[in-house]
Amino acid sequence: MPRPNHIPSTAPSHTPLASSAAATLLAALVLLPLLGHKPLADWDEAIYAEASREMLANGHWLVPHWNLQPWFEKPPLLMWITAALYKLFGVSEFTARAASALSGIAVVGLLHSWFARNRDTLTAWLSTVILLATFGFLHVCHAGETDVLLSLGCVIALIGLTEIDERNPTGWYLFWIGLAIAVMTKGAAVVVLPLSALFFATLQRWSLARFGRAFWLGLALFLLLVLPWHLAMYHLFGRRFLAEYLGLHVMARATQQIEGHATPWWYYFKVLLVSAPPFVLLFPSAIAHALYPNPNPNPNPNPNPKTVISTEAQRSGETCNFEPPPSRETRNYNLRAFAIFSLVVLCFFTLIKTRLPHYIAPAYPALTALTAAYIADKLKPILTQHRPASFWARLTAATAAVWVASVLLTAPARKNLHSATLADGATLPDNKDSIALLRDAFRHPQPIPGPLLLWRQGRIMSIATDVVYSRRQVQQVELLPSPPVTPTDRYTFNPEPLNEAVTPQPRLILLDKALVPQIPAGFRYTPIQSGKTVELGSIVRTR
Repeated sequence: MPRPNHIPSTAPSHTPLASSAAATLLAALVLLPLLGHKPLADWDEAIYAEASREMLANGHWLVPHWNLQPWFEKPPLLMWITAALYKLFGVSEFTARAASALSGIAVVGLLHSWFARNRDTLTAWLSTVILLATFGFLHVCHAGETDVLLSLGCVIALIGLTEIDERNPTGWYLFWIGLAIAVMTKGAAVVVLPLSALFFATLQRWSLARFGRAFWLGLALFLLLVLPWHLAMYHLFGRRFLAEYLGLHVMARATQQIEGHATPWWYYFKVLLVSAPPFVLLFPSAIAHALYPNPNPNPNPNPNPKTVISTEAQRSGETCNFEPPPSRETRNYNLRAFAIFSLVVLCFFTLIKTRLPHYIAPAYPALTALTAAYIADKLKPILTQHRPASFWARLTAATAAVWVASVLLTAPARKNLHSATLADGATLPDNKDSIALLRDAFRHPQPIPGPLLLWRQGRIMSIATDVVYSRRQVQQVELLPSPPVTPTDRYTFNPEPLNEAVTPQPRLILLDKALVPQIPAGFRYTPIQSGKTVELGSIVRTR
């Protein structure tokens, strides 16, 4: 039964389904190929991949582990999905990134399906094409990180808010389920969703009647999905869990620029310019189009309005006319939730001191939805006119040319945006040589047991890829003990003195070739395999 104010479409009922299936297939063809064509990146991608592998290998499904130690920096939903994919298809770069790609396919299909059912197929296909042509979205879909699964939860929640605004109470279930997915994916980062919902409800002047039975049942479902894991972690680890869960990677990133990510306040304007050309030029108009819709958006008002004679009019002998309420196809304000969310994401992460390109990834689907609706509304008057095929061919060619030109123009800046150079000018060390060596050396299990010792020059060098490609615990070592006041970090600098880490039993060690002559007397080192700059060998203490 159609909802109030909704004029049923005369199109066949199977059209939205077929259109959505085609869009989902297109997304799969774009996002799935080449997922495993390059090694995992240091930091987050390698960390999530290893936490998922240890979850499967050691059975730590409740408590994520990294480097054989409990790891609480992120909730486990992405790791659960990746571990399940490992179980089904084996451990590889492809399966480590598959959860992100599949989430991206789900985002494309969900937006397309929702627009096809509730607006029109033109808007649906515009949303699909724009999203799959947005490099910021493509980049996060090809990275085995949390951003796309978080985006999926946000899209579900925003659709729920829009349905609630259309007086469909089942939208509360979508909102709470989307929020639960987001919370179990990236924890504190989902503060943007409740903020957006609060601003949206205030702008739309929701009354308490909106918060009925479905609201409370949805809230109960949310708590059922979110609370058990969090309570179990606090029960097992107490303040240690809270300190890590809400510590460095939440409070510190919000209050200071860490890890060399020094950026100006306008950083995300640059990110959008190079990650979403040329559609970024339409984002301001699309947001305004949703926030301040045309008060009479129906381009073809009913020429024969019904005549209604009210009781008062009957008494006075007057009549008054009214038109049927506009259909969903002509109502622009139903995307206000997407507009508010986009602004909240951009403003919130601008205020945070540590800024990275992928932080605003959840805004891409929302901005795409707004832009698709904006373009569709501008095209509809043209579509009602008879135009020759040559007109549409020229329009398509011109659009493609603008897209290609903008892509080529922003390519150098986009490459730098995701390069190993930090925003403060520092360059992260190249780990390609060590990855190649470890992949080859540990293709089959090494007979020497124990952790892999890592001795490298320089301190700012993540060990995440060393852990994931050696498939064993990694312990950093140094020749002399560091001063007691030296800050340590589990990912870049957490060493033990060499004479304490090496035992009378052989240990594997990965070290820079330049450090081999510095191995002191009292140790016997035997090289096993050599790369261009690093070497894998066994080391044993002889005295």
